[in-house]
Amino acid sequence: MIEDLSLRDVSCRLAKYLLNLAGQKKSNTFNLDMQKSELALKLATIPETLSRNLKKLKIRKLIYLKDNRVTILNPEGLRKLAEDL
Repeated sequence: MIEDLSLRDVSCRLAKYLLNLAGQKKSNTFNLDMQKSELALKLATIPETLSRNLKKLKIRKLIYLKDNRVTILNPEGLRKLAEDL
């Protein structure tokens, strides 16, 4: 976890988090399990940066996001992003 916080940028940490959550839920469509402000804290960032990164993932068509409901549209693309260092 410390490696994730220090070496990976926010988009990598977010991608990894979303993939892990999808794995736990056993579905590519799921609700975020916390408020965005709490998620930002968990990912060691601020809510504004989290929102920008979610928007980038949407623009790249990696995810669809409506309210707190996420659909992973491109799991392989998200996986590649999560593995970036």
